[in-house]
Amino acid sequence: MKFSFIFTVGLTFLLSTQVSGQTQDTTILVNGICGMCERTIEGACDMDGVESAEWSSETKELKLTYDASEVSLEDINTSINEAGYDTEYSTASEEAYNSIHNCCKYRDPEVVRAHEEKVGNRQ
Repeated sequence: MKFSFIFTVGLTFLLSTQVSGQTQDTTILVNGICGMCERTIEGACDMDGVESAEWSSETKELKLTYDASEVSLEDINTSINEAGYDTEYSTASEEAYNSIHNCCKYRDPEVVRAHEEKVGNRQ
């Protein structure tokens, strides 16, 4: 009986240690339009626990690898919002959005159109 109890406690500890150190891979949508947006979005993810963050201006997808025992997806999302960018989960405040560079104003249809025309002229 005593062995069974010690074994159960030891196994529980071992499993909880393994789970807490595992990395999570996820993809979230983040609005943005250019290389400057990419640097800012990825920079907002530069925090303890985030192993990698790669954002694509074409797909608007941010691919993340992070250690959930060190940082939460909510923390990462909040940091992105504070940098001025909307995610699929929440919207940046007007103050944060207004702080981004004028060429990055992804909510402005004219700015988006100008970026699309620039990309179209390169093809």
